[in-house]
Amino acid sequence: MSSRRSPGSAGAANAFFAPAAAGLVADVVPEAQRRQANALVNAAQNAATLIAPVVSAALVATIGAGVSFAVDAATFAISAAALVALKTPDRSMPRRPALLDAVRHGWRDFRARPWLQATTVQVAVINGVCISPFLVIGPIIADQRLGGPLAWAFIGNGYAVGALLGSTVALRWRPRRPLRVAVTIPVALAPLLVLLAAGAPVPVLAAAAVPAGVQSAIYAVLTDTARQTHVPADLVARATGFSTVVGLAAAPVGMALAGPAAERIGTDTVLLAGALVAVLSAPLALAVRSVRQLPAEAEPAH
Repeated sequence: MSSRRSPGSAGAANAFFAPAAAGLVADVVPEAQRRQANALVNAAQNAATLIAPVVSAALVATIGAGVSFAVDAATFAISAAALVALKTPDRSMPRRPALLDAVRHGWRDFRARPWLQATTVQVAVINGVCISPFLVIGPIIADQRLGGPLAWAFIGNGYAVGALLGSTVALRWRPRRPLRVAVTIPVALAPLLVLLAAGAPVPVLAAAAVPAGVQSAIYAVLTDTARQTHVPADLVARATGFSTVVGLAAAPVGMALAGPAAERIGTDTVLLAGALVAVLSAPLALAVRSVRQLPAEAEPAH
């Protein structure tokens, strides 16, 4: 679970891409292999997050910033070409409803699944109250107390390493009740927030960032797979879209409020409040019966 999103048009593009990509996985991957597919996609994304700063620095140093941007743009073109070349199974498509009808039907289907509502609310709350304030306040603390940007980069690399490890774990681990695991694992964010508020040294913070990254990857893989397994194939993208919109909406709100909240009650208090929310979100989500009971595999239709 993460609010890492690019600003501006890139963030808007991701809001369109993520739901479509989730639906595409449901279309091209057999149900028994979707968890592994989601884990591989997540691992590739996290590996890119870890490697990209090194590669970008090398490109800027050797060929210059302008050409580096051109190389970056070319990677998007290559990605688009790969998606165009991807073969999807032929299946009959229902007539596309009007936009308002699609939104109304999507909302009805979203409301019909309490487990989907619970995970969506949890993502929004943690993005808004835990991760967004961390991303706003963390660099300030790093600059004032920890030694500057290099310290913050070191902590960020710990998170990226953890996310890559989490993707690897999700590739092999198949819990019988995946949402029980998914909604509980965000408590791993709490130590990082508490230690940052307590002024822990950089190596300790980087170590605490590893389990925070692990939980992000495992949460994403398990919840993506749950949607692809328990939501009808033609509604997966729509369900993912609702979850993405709510999660994305919470992130800028949290960032906008983090600064004023830190000025009024202090940076440490904001971080400790985020840690408390991360812990409390687990039992609140587990209070929803379908979250506790949703199986890993779709139940056969009667």
